[in-house]
Amino acid sequence: MQLPCFIDFEASSLGIDSYPTEVAWSTPDGVIESHLINPYHVEEWTDWDPAAQAITGISRRLLREQGRPPEWVCRRMNEALAGLTLYSDAVQFDGFWLGSLFEQSRCGPPAFRLGDLFLMVLRTTGLPRQRVVHCLEAGRVEVGKAHRAAWDVQAHLAGWRLAAGRGGT
Repeated sequence: MQLPCFIDFEASSLGIDSYPTEVAWSTPDGVIESHLINPYHVEEWTDWDPAAQAITGISRRLLREQGRPPEWVCRRMNEALAGLTLYSDAVQFDGFWLGSLFEQSRCGPPAFRLGDLFLMVLRTTGLPRQRVVHCLEAGRVEVGKAHRAAWDVQAHLAGWRLAAGRGGT
């Protein structure tokens, strides 16, 4: 069964100068791929909020040691996601960080689109709004607690399966 694709970013902060530190996405067969992004390849990426680090556990040192160059991440995303729509629970934020990633990498535009997770679930399942909210929240509970991009994508998949299967009842 072809599943909707989901995407999530973690970032240096929630400020205007923030940049993506991690991205994860799922493919139509439900496989999740995740990459840390090395900010040391982009001179302008200096913003850092210790509160964001406390939430995600992603430090600048971890990004320097294990993060991929932004250009590599953009190429990989375009290769893996060309022509797809990826759904986010925070399109405004994720769209901002996606734009920053591709702009700073000078890789051209993304070969895929972003869509709103809640609206997609609402439209494709026909469930009432409150039931959709319940399913998406239940997906987070089912997956457990963490605040990393791959975990968030896994929670979106779980919420989708609940909504598409039985409406979370």
